[in-house]
Amino acid sequence: MRELAQRGIGILLVTHHLADVIPEIERVVLLSQGRIVADGPKDELLTAERLAALFGAPVENLAAGWLLPPLLKRFAHNLRCVDRLAC
Repeated sequence: MRELAQRGIGILLVTHHLADVIPEIERVVLLSQGRIVADGPKDELLTAERLAALFGAPVENLAAGWLLPPLLKRFAHNLRCVDRLAC
């Protein structure tokens, strides 16, 4: 994916894993219950404060690209993916 981005090919990535957001991705869109709640530069939107507000729980280990299990469980529930941690 990084190679495609570096060649200038547009990428639409849908993920629940922050680690998937490669450095070349500059813009992100945050969704909640199927609605856009934020759209803008990655560095402004993928912050612990913004994600904690979106998911209603603290975000830890953001720099490592991981949402810890308690937040993942709540995140999955909020997305109507009950009983699954990765939809």
